[in-house]
Amino acid sequence: MNERKEIRREVCVWVVLILVLAFADGVRASNPIVPGTGLTDPYAVVYGDRVYIYATHDFSPANSWFVMKDWWVWSSEDLVNWRKEGVLKPEDTFIGRPFNDCWATCAIERNGKYYWYFSAGPKEIGVVVSDSPAGPWRDPFGKPLIPQGLTPTEQRDPNVLMADDGNAYLVYGTFN
Repeated sequence: MNERKEIRREVCVWVVLILVLAFADGVRASNPIVPGTGLTDPYAVVYGDRVYIYATHDFSPANSWFVMKDWWVWSSEDLVNWRKEGVLKPEDTFIGRPFNDCWATCAIERNGKYYWYFSAGPKEIGVVVSDSPAGPWRDPFGKPLIPQGLTPTEQRDPNVLMADDGNAYLVYGTFN
């Protein structure tokens, strides 16, 4: 039942975000959360009275390709005023070095811990854990959760689905 509530809340958050984007100051292309920077592949979830967005971002608007050097956590109580809660650097994960392929993420709370799943480009998926939805984060394994070569396809854009039986399932997307 709680999982269904969380899913409904998450859907409501997405609907509200879409409406805010569509109607804030008229319909126009902009990013009201991080003006001048933008967020890429945002994942929104409600914890308590705050909405948290886990996302990556292009390093520079002048990029001709994806240059994403880290992941961000933003939060808001009102979907208007946002604050940057933290940064996850690839050096603090199994990647262990600067990296330009910090792709899509998702996050979930389970049994009092917060898990943040992330794409290391289109090749691997990692996870970090924290006692807070904003971090600090630690890599519990020191290696990819889904390593390159585990499946016959690319591994990117993770998401966690909660089943009615209480089990959690990691799913991910690909172009192939």
